[in-house]
Amino acid sequence: MQNRKNEAVDVLSKIYDIDRLEDEVDFLTALSEQDRQRRKNIKFGDVFKSKEVKLAFLVGAGLQVK
Repeated sequence: MQNRKNEAVDVLSKIYDIDRLEDEVDFLTALSEQDRQRRKNIKFGDVFKSKEVKLAFLVGAGLQVK
């Protein structure tokens, strides 16, 4: 959420009641932290493990060379 928790709470308060709002904010905060930790552990080589990503990279690099 990149330090925009207050903005998120304002938006979610229009959707959820106060009890559900606290649960939802806690859930989203935990999910965001998990995502941040997962992204921290990604290495450059992990990006090229997928065949589709390798192909897209080669196509993009080829277009830049042209």
